[in-house]
Amino acid sequence: ADTDPNPVWQFVPSHGAEDHPVLHHFAENPIFVPSYANFVLVKVGDGDRVFSEMMKHGVILRAMRGYKLPDWVRISIGKPEQNARCIEILEQVLE
Repeated sequence: ADTDPNPVWQFVPSHGAEDHPVLHHFAENPIFVPSYANFVLVKVGDGDRVFSEMMKHGVILRAMRGYKLPDWVRISIGKPEQNARCIEILEQVLE
């Protein structure tokens, strides 16, 4: 049994993102689209700007302007340490 009282950073690759910590984080913050895939869509304001700022920190996500969603980015679900870094940098970029 897991002894971690808050095991939100665990990810079983065979599952989609529906119960992933990235969703838990965004459920309380920016607007997001719930997902069963390995990515989430997050409304961040200017998606192109957020994309550029994240790239400066070495974090890759996808701006969704090409899909007629200029205020959104797509974030792929990664390993726990990648997810934590993505959220940390995204919070800085959105300040």
